[in-house]
Amino acid sequence: MWRNKRLRIAALVLLAIILIIVIWRIRASVKEVAVIRPVRREVVELVVASGYLAAVRQSDVGTQISGVIAQVYVREGDAVYAGELLALLRREDLLAQMNQARLAVATARSQFAQAARPALPSDIARARAELAQARQVNTAHLEAARQRLAQLQRGGRPEERARAQAALEQARASRRQAELDVERQRLLFSRGAIPRADLDRAETALTQARSQERQAEENLALAIKPASVEEIAQARSDVRAAQAMLNTSVQIARDNLQTLLSQPRPEDVSVARARLSEAQASLKTAEDEAAKAKIYAPFAGIVVKRNADPGGSVLPGQLLFTVADMSRTEIVVETDESNLPKLSVGQPATIIAPAYQNRPFKAALVRIGPQVNFQRGVVQLRLRPVQLPSYARPDMTVDVNIEVARIPNALALPASAVLQPEENPYVFVVEDGRARRRNVRVRALSTDWAAVEGISPDSAVILQGTEVRPGQRVSIAEEK
Repeated sequence: MWRNKRLRIAALVLLAIILIIVIWRIRASVKEVAVIRPVRREVVELVVASGYLAAVRQSDVGTQISGVIAQVYVREGDAVYAGELLALLRREDLLAQMNQARLAVATARSQFAQAARPALPSDIARARAELAQARQVNTAHLEAARQRLAQLQRGGRPEERARAQAALEQARASRRQAELDVERQRLLFSRGAIPRADLDRAETALTQARSQERQAEENLALAIKPASVEEIAQARSDVRAAQAMLNTSVQIARDNLQTLLSQPRPEDVSVARARLSEAQASLKTAEDEAAKAKIYAPFAGIVVKRNADPGGSVLPGQLLFTVADMSRTEIVVETDESNLPKLSVGQPATIIAPAYQNRPFKAALVRIGPQVNFQRGVVQLRLRPVQLPSYARPDMTVDVNIEVARIPNALALPASAVLQPEENPYVFVVEDGRARRRNVRVRALSTDWAAVEGISPDSAVILQGTEVRPGQRVSIAEEK
């Protein structure tokens, strides 16, 4: 009997041990978890990317001619207005060419004005007077030549011989009187009664009287005897020359008068106009070349690059400045192609420059790239600032937060409670002491919260869903 009692005691102890082991194993298989109930709150989903600030309009400014830089008026970072002078090349030669072209235009314009206007009445009157004078003077010369020829051909007439004889006698008388005067003056001079100058004058008068006597003798001889053949031939030649002179001078005067009366002539005006146009074209070319020595800003903006210094030589097409128009800027970023379904033009964004983190500014998505970079799996986005801050500079690095979704009063869970939110999102809830998987739809996902559908507001959602398995026994250790 004692033996049976001992067996019963041993059986009870064994049973107790087995019961303890079973209870311990049951308790050991239950996972303690922290849970949370879905809450109502606003959830904002952002696409975060980094990029840079770019001017929509940026221009490289160079020179069209070669030369040497005389002055540079701006530095990198300076704000400039449209048409502001950035630099000046030496242009002494260009200015000289331009001044010469201006003088040529002034001359051509004066010639054109002269060719285009009619002759002045005073010019016409003077031309008529010159024609009459040419006719009168040269007609007289011709008549004298003809008379000379006629005289030589017929010899001296009686009245001409009589005049020549009388002239000779008078000349002889004058010569004899001059000889007497010289003898008397010499006598007085030898006595000292007169100065030497009086004697010199008397001797000069005698010389003149003798010359006149010889001329009178020659004239008388010419009047008495007929002229030689050579003299008559020369006289005829003189007549022809006088006739030619009359014709030529009268024709020149007549042509000059006719030119004045026909002004303005169309052909003269056309030639003068062509010369003026040519001179003006040359001036325009010279002015254009001189203007190329001045380097201007193409539009208002900021000088972001300067490759010019006084004294430096430049060649056509050489880059001197880069000007960026900061009134029209864009923010260029790249994002993973997986974000494409979330993105749409017009979405707002917050821009933060690392150098000015406490001064963010707003922007809007204006363009989604038309293609994906297949090597990197990214797509380019462009955003336009709502109002550009004063500190903005071209190519400045910025962080971009694009708001792709904003859901107010959403049923929300901590982001850590939602598993595979980008593909087939689900959560684990505690039901009947076990972890149960529940598929949900994520409406928006921020860094900390997820707006979900497909779950009741009173569900006990396991915060760390990755730590349990479907159907696993769990116990709620903490509810947040």
